[in-house]
Amino acid sequence: MRRDFFHLDIEDREQLNNLVKAYITPPHIQRRASILLLADQGLNNAEIAAEVGIHESKVPTWIKRYQDREEGTPISEVLKTLPKNPHREIPLEDYKWVKDLVAEHGCKTMIEATELVNREAEAAGYPRLATACYSTIRHILKSK
Repeated sequence: MRRDFFHLDIEDREQLNNLVKAYITPPHIQRRASILLLADQGLNNAEIAAEVGIHESKVPTWIKRYQDREEGTPISEVLKTLPKNPHREIPLEDYKWVKDLVAEHGCKTMIEATELVNREAEAAGYPRLATACYSTIRHILKSK
């Protein structure tokens, strides 16, 4: 049983059941609807994850998304893809610093550039870039 009480509105439960049963509903939306329906039945996160076929850490995301929705928000909006987290994005001003740093040191590979940025970022006042991955640095360097 769930430790925290979760309850769906009658209308939401009906809409979710319809989404799960409809052939035209995309599979990811069906899974998300199933998560909410199973939570409403009292299953815990591990049981829901096993039933739906996802990682256990994803279950609370959709339950919280349902619980935190604004009044009147359609259930279909709740189940759509999560908005991008603005805290994870790198500001455009930081792009120039990365490009200038890499050009100044003449890095020949992306790995070399990534290591340089990670090493220099904290001291230069760019703490987010201190943990930037290879693909992020590559994206920055390839951008216009």
